[in-house]
Amino acid sequence: MKYQRFIIALALVALGFSMESCNGCSSNKDEVTPLISPYDEDDEIGVELPDADVVDVAYTEQSNLKIVQVLINDRINKEMIFDTGASYTQITLKEAQYLYSEGVLTDDDILGAEKFGDANGNITVNMVVNLRRLVLGGKLIISNVKATVVQNGDAPLLLGQTVLKELPQYTVDNENKVIKFKIK
Repeated sequence: MKYQRFIIALALVALGFSMESCNGCSSNKDEVTPLISPYDEDDEIGVELPDADVVDVAYTEQSNLKIVQVLINDRINKEMIFDTGASYTQITLKEAQYLYSEGVLTDDDILGAEKFGDANGNITVNMVVNLRRLVLGGKLIISNVKATVVQNGDAPLLLGQTVLKELPQYTVDNENKVIKFKIK
């Protein structure tokens, strides 16, 4: 069955979710699964560099949040919150299922499950996947990004540190509504 591994992984995450909803639990950073690229041993998290030293990615604002257009695995163009406080990039189960049905999220992209703490101190278990390619604002390409998959279909999509830490520097130009990513 085409979806067998995906469904098994989802079931394990759901089981973990129901068992791990404990307040006050702590997540051990040492338990984080290292990023593994399933494509080629030479593949690493990467940024495709345009000719410029700085790439400007436009954003819009909604309720004081900076929103960036992101193309995920060349299939889904979504608005994602530019969230410097999020440890991981985050998509919802809905996006993960669609990417899987399109064949651009495969069994090899399912990296497992991890515990995550939210701002309220709640701990949940979420599936972790490898997103092969993110294109920020149609300009900046980031490859092999570790992302968490949340079950809540209404949860916001977040552009977190698994992307931002790959770039040497970024600044927000509030006047021109762009995020300037220094890439060299």
